[in-house]
Amino acid sequence: MYMLDRTCRTIVVGLLAVLCGAVVAFPANAQSNATKPGATALPEPLTPETVRELVARQSDEQVRQLLIEQLDRGAAAPVNARGDKGMSKMVEQDARMVRERLGELRDAFVALPATSRQVVANLDDPQGPTVLPRVGALLVGGLVIAWLVEHIYNLALRRYRKRLAPPPDETFAARSFRLAIGLVLSLVGIAVFALAFLALFLALWQGHALRRIAIVEVLIAVVAARVTWLFADFLLSRRAGQERLLPLPDVPAGRLRWFAVMLAALWGLGNILRAVFTGGGANAATIDLLIISTGLLGLSLVLWTVWHVRAAIADLIRGDGTRGAVARWPPDH
Repeated sequence: MYMLDRTCRTIVVGLLAVLCGAVVAFPANAQSNATKPGATALPEPLTPETVRELVARQSDEQVRQLLIEQLDRGAAAPVNARGDKGMSKMVEQDARMVRERLGELRDAFVALPATSRQVVANLDDPQGPTVLPRVGALLVGGLVIAWLVEHIYNLALRRYRKRLAPPPDETFAARSFRLAIGLVLSLVGIAVFALAFLALFLALWQGHALRRIAIVEVLIAVVAARVTWLFADFLLSRRAGQERLLPLPDVPAGRLRWFAVMLAALWGLGNILRAVFTGGGANAATIDLLIISTGLLGLSLVLWTVWHVRAAIADLIRGDGTRGAVARWPPDH
């Protein structure tokens, strides 16, 4: 009984102690919250005079708190707003670059006649009479002599080429192999043509650097066009009445052959113009204008060819095209 009474008395004393502690702590916490400075509202409108008046009325702790609030508010600005601003600035810079580039191309187009005359003057001999007609005659003569050397090479192989005549009942694989051998022999003939021209060119050494570049670029363009014609003829030409390797009708096949050769010739012309104008002192905008012009011509050629052979290509893909249809190229009108 005594122990129970003592235990109850101890519990009551503990509860009273906890209650007294809570009563003492609550006023202290309330007092600290009351002394904590609240957020200071900025005056409207915000002018230098109102700012000085506000700071004059605040204590050092309040001024420090106001500064922290303003810095936190600036740091908490939306990130996407800064990102949008950066994106708009980037778009504006790109648009300005495009406008500047278009302006340079327009100026280069306006100055193209004067630039062309300057390049021709650099090709020519500035001291004495013009040498361009003589250079043109030597270029044509060199090409003709190189073609004659290639013709001699072909005459030397005429007996072997006769042995490549198609036998009766030839399979597709055998015919492809036979035509590939003829293609290789023709490629060797073009190599003989190029080497003969280079030998003649070195024998008649052109000391002028720009003229030398122009002549070599012309040779590269001629060789590229001839090699392209060989491959196009290998795939798209009839031989001895047999079907071509790509079973297209005659008219689309002829258009594709000429498309390949004209595209190669256009590529060679672009290389010649770029090399000669660069060596002749033309600026970068003029070179870019020439590249864009030849590129647009090539794109137009591609679109024209695709439009006219789309039906034949579709029939070939579906497998219901006319193999070896007889027609004349160019078609009669």
